[in-house]
Amino acid sequence: MGRLGKADKTISRCVDGKLNKIPFNPRTGEVAKSNDPNTWGTFADALRAYQSGWYNGVGFMFADDGLVGIDIDHCFFVGTKTLIPEAKQIVARFDATFAEISPSGNGLHIYCLGLALHCGKGEHAKWIELYGKDITGRRSNRYFCVTG
Repeated sequence: MGRLGKADKTISRCVDGKLNKIPFNPRTGEVAKSNDPNTWGTFADALRAYQSGWYNGVGFMFADDGLVGIDIDHCFFVGTKTLIPEAKQIVARFDATFAEISPSGNGLHIYCLGLALHCGKGEHAKWIELYGKDITGRRSNRYFCVTG
Protein backbone atom coordinates (compact mmCIF):
# COMPACT_ATOMS: atom_id res chain seq x y z
CA MET A 1 0.00 0.00 0.00
CA GLY A 2 1.23 3.57 0.39
CA ARG A 3 2.50 5.79 3.15
CA LEU A 4 1.54 9.26 4.29
CA GLY A 5 3.86 12.02 3.20
CA LYS A 6 4.90 14.90 5.45
CA ALA A 7 2.48 17.34 3.81
CA ASP A 8 -0.48 15.02 4.35
CA LYS A 9 0.05 15.04 8.11
CA THR A 10 -0.38 18.82 8.37
CA ILE A 11 -3.87 18.93 6.87
CA SER A 12 -6.25 20.51 9.38
CA ARG A 13 -9.04 17.99 9.26
CA CYS A 14 -8.13 15.18 11.59
CA VAL A 15 -10.34 14.00 14.42
CA ASP A 16 -10.25 11.31 17.09
CA GLY A 17 -12.74 8.50 17.43
CA LYS A 18 -14.22 5.94 19.77
CA LEU A 19 -14.98 2.33 18.77
CA ASN A 20 -18.48 3.31 17.62
CA LYS A 21 -16.84 5.59 15.01
CA ILE A 22 -18.13 8.85 16.48
CA PRO A 23 -15.59 11.57 15.63
CA PHE A 24 -14.34 13.87 18.37
CA ASN A 25 -12.69 17.27 18.13
CA PRO A 26 -9.07 16.59 19.16
CA ARG A 27 -8.71 20.05 20.68
CA THR A 28 -11.89 20.17 22.79
CA GLY A 29 -13.00 16.55 23.26
CA GLU A 30 -16.50 17.44 22.03
CA VAL A 31 -18.18 15.59 19.17
CA ALA A 32 -16.77 16.68 15.79
CA LYS A 33 -19.11 17.45 12.91
CA SER A 34 -18.26 16.21 9.42
CA ASN A 35 -19.74 19.39 7.92
CA ASP A 36 -17.99 21.85 10.28
CA PRO A 37 -14.21 22.29 9.82
CA ASN A 38 -14.12 24.33 13.05
CA THR A 39 -14.57 21.03 14.93
CA TRP A 40 -11.58 19.36 13.24
CA GLY A 41 -7.89 19.61 14.09
CA THR A 42 -4.49 18.91 12.64
CA PHE A 43 -2.82 15.52 12.53
CA ALA A 44 -0.63 16.64 15.44
CA ASP A 45 -3.76 17.57 17.47
CA ALA A 46 -5.37 14.20 16.74
CA LEU A 47 -2.22 12.23 17.47
CA ARG A 48 -1.71 14.05 20.79
CA ALA A 49 -5.33 13.37 21.80
CA TYR A 50 -5.05 9.72 20.75
CA GLN A 51 -1.86 9.28 22.76
CA SER A 52 -3.71 10.56 25.85
CA GLY A 53 -5.50 7.20 25.93
CA TRP A 54 -9.04 8.57 25.71
CA TYR A 55 -9.60 7.67 22.05
CA ASN A 56 -9.30 4.55 19.91
CA GLY A 57 -7.79 6.09 16.80
CA VAL A 58 -7.41 8.97 14.40
CA GLY A 59 -9.82 9.88 11.63
CA PHE A 60 -9.72 11.99 8.47
CA MET A 61 -12.57 14.27 7.38
CA PHE A 62 -13.29 14.85 3.70
CA ALA A 63 -13.71 18.46 2.57
CA ASP A 64 -14.42 20.29 -0.70
CA ASP A 65 -10.87 20.19 -2.02
CA GLY A 66 -10.98 17.28 -4.46
CA LEU A 67 -9.67 14.59 -2.13
CA VAL A 68 -11.83 11.48 -2.50
CA GLY A 69 -11.93 8.41 -0.27
CA ILE A 70 -12.76 4.98 -1.63
CA ASP A 71 -13.84 2.51 1.06
CA ILE A 72 -13.70 -1.10 -0.12
CA ASP A 73 -15.17 -3.54 2.40
CA HIS A 74 -14.44 -7.28 2.63
CA CYS A 75 -11.96 -7.15 -0.23
CA PHE A 76 -9.53 -9.86 0.90
CA PHE A 77 -9.85 -13.62 0.60
CA VAL A 78 -10.86 -14.89 4.05
CA GLY A 79 -7.94 -15.24 6.44
CA THR A 80 -5.45 -13.59 4.06
CA LYS A 81 -4.35 -10.17 2.85
CA THR A 82 -4.73 -11.29 -0.79
CA LEU A 83 -7.17 -9.06 -2.66
CA ILE A 84 -10.18 -10.61 -4.35
CA PRO A 85 -10.08 -10.08 -8.17
CA GLU A 86 -12.67 -7.26 -8.21
CA ALA A 87 -10.78 -5.30 -5.54
CA LYS A 88 -7.46 -5.94 -7.28
CA GLN A 89 -8.84 -4.29 -10.44
CA ILE A 90 -9.95 -1.23 -8.47
CA VAL A 91 -6.62 -0.89 -6.66
CA ALA A 92 -4.74 -1.19 -9.97
CA ARG A 93 -6.60 1.88 -11.28
CA PHE A 94 -5.35 3.93 -8.33
CA ASP A 95 -1.71 2.85 -8.33
CA ALA A 96 -0.25 6.33 -7.70
CA THR A 97 -2.42 7.04 -4.65
CA PHE A 98 -2.25 6.29 -0.94
CA ALA A 99 -4.06 3.17 0.29
CA GLU A 100 -4.22 1.55 3.70
CA ILE A 101 -5.90 -1.45 5.27
CA SER A 102 -9.01 -0.29 7.13
CA PRO A 103 -9.21 -0.56 10.93
CA SER A 104 -11.35 -3.72 10.64
CA GLY A 105 -8.47 -5.44 8.82
CA ASN A 106 -10.95 -6.65 6.17
CA GLY A 107 -11.04 -3.69 3.83
CA LEU A 108 -9.08 -0.93 2.15
CA HIS A 109 -9.19 2.85 2.18
CA ILE A 110 -7.86 4.58 -0.93
CA TYR A 111 -7.23 8.33 -0.97
CA CYS A 112 -7.05 10.09 -4.35
CA LEU A 113 -7.67 13.43 -6.05
CA GLY A 114 -10.72 13.90 -8.25
CA LEU A 115 -14.48 13.98 -8.14
CA ALA A 116 -16.62 10.92 -7.49
CA LEU A 117 -19.38 10.04 -9.92
CA HIS A 118 -21.59 9.97 -6.84
CA CYS A 119 -20.88 9.64 -3.12
CA GLY A 120 -22.20 6.89 -0.90
CA LYS A 121 -22.61 3.17 -1.50
CA GLY A 122 -22.06 1.83 -4.99
CA GLU A 123 -25.19 1.11 -7.01
CA HIS A 124 -23.95 -2.24 -8.30
CA ALA A 125 -21.20 -3.02 -5.79
CA LYS A 126 -22.60 -2.34 -2.30
CA TRP A 127 -19.19 -3.18 -0.77
CA ILE A 128 -17.70 0.06 -2.14
CA GLU A 129 -18.41 3.55 -0.78
CA LEU A 130 -17.10 6.89 -2.04
CA TYR A 131 -16.51 9.90 0.20
CA GLY A 132 -15.63 13.45 -0.75
CA LYS A 133 -17.31 15.65 -3.31
CA ASP A 134 -19.18 14.25 -6.30
CA ILE A 135 -19.59 15.64 -9.82
CA THR A 136 -22.85 17.37 -8.83
CA GLY A 137 -21.01 19.29 -6.08
CA ARG A 138 -22.61 17.29 -3.28
CA ARG A 139 -20.24 16.43 -0.40
CA SER A 140 -20.61 13.18 1.50
CA ASN A 141 -19.84 14.65 4.97
CA ARG A 142 -18.05 11.48 6.07
CA TYR A 143 -14.71 10.50 7.48
CA PHE A 144 -12.29 7.59 7.47
CA CYS A 145 -10.86 5.98 10.55
CA VAL A 146 -7.14 6.00 9.74
CA THR A 147 -4.61 3.23 10.31
CA GLY A 148 -1.70 5.15 8.73
